[in-house]
Order: sequence, then C-alpha cells, then structure tokens
Amino acid sequence: MAARRYILWMYLLGAIVEIIMAKQNQQQLKIRFFDDSDHLKLKEIAEKEDRSLTYVVNQAIKQFLQTKESAKA
Repeated sequence: MAARRYILWMYLLGAIVEIIMAKQNQQQLKIRFFDDSDHLKLKEIAEKEDRSLTYVVNQAIKQFLQTKESAKA
C-alpha cells in the first residue's frame, strides 16, 4: 500500500504542467494535470482519509522531498 501511494505521489508530481506562486503569508500553488483522472484519484484519496485536497498534495510534496534527501545521503 505504501509503495502504491508513493507511485501515485510521484505521478502527481510528474503531472505538474504549470506552477504559479504568489507571495503572501503562505506560498500558493496552482496545479494543472495532464489527465483529469489524476485529479479525481487525489480527490478520492482526500475524501477517503477525510482530508482536504491541499493536505494530500502537501503530504505528497513532503514525501517527495524526504525521498530526495534520503537519496543524497
């Protein structure tokens, strides 16, 4: 299950086409997907875990960054 989630997170990050960031108290991010099914999968995960889509995306990013840091060590 963890490997499956990791693959989905990696796929999500690979699906980012355009990023627009605005300087405010927190960074904002606009994500566009190559495929609508990716967005639907993430929404399903968020609903299943009773979390927001933003939370799910932030967790995916954190996991991706941790993986990159581990690979450097």
